[in-house]
Amino acid sequence: LTSGFSSTPHWTSGTSMPKPKFEISATTLDGKIYVAGGDGENGLQDSLLSYDPESDKWETLASIPVALDHSALASYDGKLYLVGGFLEHRIATPQLFIYDTDNNKWQEGKRMPTARAGLTSQFIEGILYVIGGSSGDNEGPLKTNEAYNPKTNSWSEKAPMPTARHHIKSAIVDGKIYVVGGRVTNVPSNLDVNEMYDAKKNSWIKLAPMTTMRSGMAAASNDGHIYVIGGQKIEGSSNINESYEPKSDKWMKQPPMPTPRYGFEVVDLNHKIYAIGGKTNQTAESRTSVSEIFIPYR
Repeated sequence: LTSGFSSTPHWTSGTSMPKPKFEISATTLDGKIYVAGGDGENGLQDSLLSYDPESDKWETLASIPVALDHSALASYDGKLYLVGGFLEHRIATPQLFIYDTDNNKWQEGKRMPTARAGLTSQFIEGILYVIGGSSGDNEGPLKTNEAYNPKTNSWSEKAPMPTARHHIKSAIVDGKIYVVGGRVTNVPSNLDVNEMYDAKKNSWIKLAPMTTMRSGMAAASNDGHIYVIGGQKIEGSSNINESYEPKSDKWMKQPPMPTPRYGFEVVDLNHKIYAIGGKTNQTAESRTSVSEIFIPYR
């Protein structure tokens, strides 16, 4: 299965992170997976890790200037952009940190206009769109949509998301951002919302909702579909895996993730979806370093 596709979609085991943590952020760049921050065994983390599927090894890189979780990570033009999140005492930050893979160093970019955590971010044509989030701990759900231009180191305000929410995730298909799930306060306020942002038109539309209400889940796009996996529900952690096809505006059930969890990340690399870290229940001991790989059907 070198192509990463399968006649039967299924899960397999991956190589675990060096240490367990949850509420991490992750992205891919130049064939590697990067995982930033999170909540680990000793509290908030300032670590940046990379995983190379070719060598099947994790590497620890330069530390983030501050320890944080609930942030968002995106990549563009050889650099990582880590934005927002919670600092100690659950204080939402507007900070933007930029990591240069060439020199293994961080620098601080211009701060977001709005401090927030539990947000999501994506690059579209060289502009970083930072959407939603929470202004406090399970409070202050936001519709905020702010765009960062790396060339001018400046922020601008964009059309707000229709539904204010945090603990959300997003994925890109055909140059459009799909923001799914989330919640308004704590877990009983979970949502099944699916809203699409068109950056060229600077406008939103509501689409078919997920079949389940979830927050703290993870999402990635693969071959024109969006896979939304895991998350928090009232009964605890979820292992649900469902895919969305924008062309038909329909959802489909997929094989469930082996380890139910929330506060984790999924990324698509070489047509495989890596599900990394997270927490399996509400206890501190349930943080996990597990990595599981979903091979979609094509």
